[in-house]
Amino acid sequence: MRTFALFAVVTHLPVAGCGGSHQSQEAGIDAALRQSPNSYLHYQAPIWWGTRPNIHRTSLALDGKYALAGISAPTTHPGERKQWVLLARSDQGWRVVGDILGRAAALRCTDATKQTLERMAGGCTHDSADWPGGAIVGPREERAPTSSEVASLTRVARRVVFRGHDSCVTYVIGISKVDQRFARVAYEFHKPYGNCRVGNGESLFKRTASGWVHLGDASEPFPCAYAPAGVVRSLLGECWLFAR
Repeated sequence: MRTFALFAVVTHLPVAGCGGSHQSQEAGIDAALRQSPNSYLHYQAPIWWGTRPNIHRTSLALDGKYALAGISAPTTHPGERKQWVLLARSDQGWRVVGDILGRAAALRCTDATKQTLERMAGGCTHDSADWPGGAIVGPREERAPTSSEVASLTRVARRVVFRGHDSCVTYVIGISKVDQRFARVAYEFHKPYGNCRVGNGESLFKRTASGWVHLGDASEPFPCAYAPAGVVRSLLGECWLFAR
């Protein structure tokens, strides 16, 4: 699992334009932030976090047709409490065009003009790495599987994930209490490895009318939208918000 780096957080940003103009834009900006799945303000329901979160916009800067919002949310990653969301205004109103966790200067240079990002965010990056725009962190809420669930999930994982090469694998299974149609399967490996596939990821499965279906694997947190609200967090303790 990737370890978050520690960044210095920009706490004061200049606001261009007169105060009245700035205030008149806030309602539209906040509405766009609540609507966008790339913004923490979209995830204020307690089910996402496993508790009632304290999410609020802490800052707002305007520069022509662009706005940069700082949003604070609970997280266990030190120094990573703030999300920076870049918005652009068109004839249709405000929309989110960029987001990043940690420091505003890590926004992509393609999200706006370089001059705008230098003024509002202190810079930008040309790095195209798929860094998350936010992280939802909360308690796991899962139960132990029944013997029949162990048998059926193991059978599917053996066939789909390991293609029969699982002699060195111990399956570790959890069923979501948020939605018991979903399960996670982790893998512990032991010697002798022999003709056995070895990896470092976990898998998510969904129970359907025809049995368990393999949804996917990841060695880093899954996207928050990979399953219904709160499910990924309940199984893994964390999920990520990714760019559009």
